Amino acid sequence: MKGSVAGSDAKGLWSVFWRCMLFIPIMLPVGLFLLFLPVATVVLPPIAALIYFLNDDAVMGLAMLVAWLAWMFLGRAVRKKNSTA
Repeated sequence: MKGSVAGSDAKGLWSVFWRCMLFIPIMLPVGLFLLFLPVATVVLPPIAALIYFLNDDAVMGLAMLVAWLAWMFLGRAVRKKNSTA
């Protein structure tokens, strides 16, 4: 009786293990992309615009800030719609 339970546990653990070994390499890049996407769209554009301003490229810095501010203020509905889906 005890041996069959241990065998069942081993089969269950093996089932979880091979699924983890199969799906983690596939989903890890996707998960990291989704983790860093908000950072890339919220934090990086102002930093890049500041770098452009410091390098005397005001047109590119201003264009980047305008696009970023438009995304922050006007894109709110799009972000809310996509986050609840």
